[in-house]
Amino acid sequence: MHREPIPWDRSDSSSDGFETEDFQSLLDSFEQAQAELRPGNLVSGSVLSVKDNFVYVNIDYKSEGKIPLEQIQHEPIFDTIAPGQLIEAVVESTEDADGYILLSYEKAGQNKIYEDLEKCYLNRRTIRGRVVEVVKGGLMVDVGVRAFLPGSQIDLHPVRDLYRLVNQEFELVVLQFNRLRRNIVVSHRALLEDRQQRLRQEILAKLSPGQILEGTVKNITEYGVFLNLGGLDGLLHKTDISWGRVHHPADHFQLGQRIRVMVLHHDPESNKVSLGYKQLEPDPWKTAAERIPPGTVVTGRVQSYAPYGLFVEVEHGIEGLLHRSEISWNPFDCSYRERYRPGDWVRLQILSLDVQARRLSLSIKRMLPNPWEQLQPQCQPGDCLEVRVCAVDGYGLLVEAAPDVVGRIHRSDLSWIHQPLDPARVVGTRLQAVVLEFNPAAQKLILGLKQLEENVWEKFFDRHQPGDLVHGVVTRIVDFGAFIRLNEGLEGLCHISEFPEGCPPEATALARVGQPVCVRLLKLNPADRRISLSARQIPSDVPVMPILTSPVS
Repeated sequence: MHREPIPWDRSDSSSDGFETEDFQSLLDSFEQAQAELRPGNLVSGSVLSVKDNFVYVNIDYKSEGKIPLEQIQHEPIFDTIAPGQLIEAVVESTEDADGYILLSYEKAGQNKIYEDLEKCYLNRRTIRGRVVEVVKGGLMVDVGVRAFLPGSQIDLHPVRDLYRLVNQEFELVVLQFNRLRRNIVVSHRALLEDRQQRLRQEILAKLSPGQILEGTVKNITEYGVFLNLGGLDGLLHKTDISWGRVHHPADHFQLGQRIRVMVLHHDPESNKVSLGYKQLEPDPWKTAAERIPPGTVVTGRVQSYAPYGLFVEVEHGIEGLLHRSEISWNPFDCSYRERYRPGDWVRLQILSLDVQARRLSLSIKRMLPNPWEQLQPQCQPGDCLEVRVCAVDGYGLLVEAAPDVVGRIHRSDLSWIHQPLDPARVVGTRLQAVVLEFNPAAQKLILGLKQLEENVWEKFFDRHQPGDLVHGVVTRIVDFGAFIRLNEGLEGLCHISEFPEGCPPEATALARVGQPVCVRLLKLNPADRRISLSARQIPSDVPVMPILTSPVS
């Protein structure tokens, strides 16, 4: 049989060019696919078979790929895997000893997770994660892959016990994302802050004075309580906790306690909110005048001391001052600190009530008999009383004329001549004194001691006249002269200009302290009780005597 020779040269055929170009494009795409197949690449193929603990996959490559069966056994795809099913995997290595390409189904899933996490990071979408372990500085969280949750990003407040959070789930946002280094940092606090900010804006939009809110005690200080109002913090000041005295806010509230409060003030610029707790109750001062008018006898509880008296609470929220002058009829009695202690109950009388100023004056002594009125019949000016010295001060003596009746003996009324007082010897002694002034309404009693004796000044002025010679003793020497105590105990001044002629101009030239001298009366001033003396023109034959009771002729 004759056969036609095969025409190898077909350049003139229109179909030859198409077949050559189609073959070349397939070759180029194949070589490109072969060149791009590297470890880490994501490939897609169809399942060929499952045998020998591997899943064999056609990935359109010169060699088939295989995936370890253990990577799929615990995945949902394991229940439906069959020949022809599409599956994605990541190239682990190109051709092993058997000529297969080792693939990883786990890494393909992780890549998908990283892609999703990156989208969540860029779009700030929330994810859920489960705490798997405690590490240095925070927690490790499973979000499909391991992510780090810093301790500062767990909650709005520091969390002391991190181990109790293991196996708990949280809503999270991605703070940092580095796919190359597989570094993911997440936060739960950022979500809480966002929610808190939204709640804060909602609360601020509705906030108004007088509004009643419910809050949680967040912090307690000496000056007040901070409350979380749900995204917004407010201050409940110490003075707005109770109508009564508040020693410390911790005595009224505990951390975490839920309480109802009233909005008192809101500053839109600083977002500061002032709250009130006592304003939820009626103000007890508004109806105080009806319940405790002046003259009412009440029982109160001592709250605190003051230098001027005691503060006593007569009702819840109503506190008054018991002035120390209203504790006893004795105005010098300062023993109230010893008799009354904080917490003691006492009976008192309402003296005055000022609702507008919120002032209440109390008294104990007004419920007792007035000793000043009882003493009045026997205490008229000129009467003589027996008194007991109870104290010595810079003005004289304080003496007790009767229980809770204290009078004064001024130092100018102690004696006609100046005599220093020794408190150790005087206090506690009983004396006879003359009533000089008595005013029961003002609780004033003035007495005198020298009035029981003859006036030595008048006696002296009656018996002496200028020019008389008298004897005395030098008591003081000053720059301008010397003071000399005369025989009656009165003191006169011998000026330096009246020193004997020819004496040096110094006062010490006349005499020494304690030396007896003879001098002449120069001037007598009964109105001012002054005696001027002179040491000139003293007869030489006049003897110097320690005491002379009569003029020298």
